[in-house]
Amino acid sequence: MINPQTINPFFLPSVTLEKRSQLPVTSGIYFVIDIQNKVRYIGKAINLRERWRNHKVLNSGLLQSKIAWFDLLKEQLDIFESKLICKYAQQNHLYRIQ
Repeated sequence: MINPQTINPFFLPSVTLEKRSQLPVTSGIYFVIDIQNKVRYIGKAINLRERWRNHKVLNSGLLQSKIAWFDLLKEQLDIFESKLICKYAQQNHLYRIQ
């Protein structure tokens, strides 16, 4: 089983927001990483590509960011998302995308 504490989003597969149509059609956890290499947002999706098709981040000033992800079973999404948000919130990296 994957340990959320050992996941490094900078070593995961990623695409720019412009190429979000290349995201896989799988369930998983995603990270929005800005141009300064800071994790700005963590989320979950049952279908990563569909989730990002019209995501609200497209209007948030993060257009030069990239999306990193890892595949995960649907049943594990909630717990992993919560643990990863706690990990990065403690490091003061996360903010809410309006």
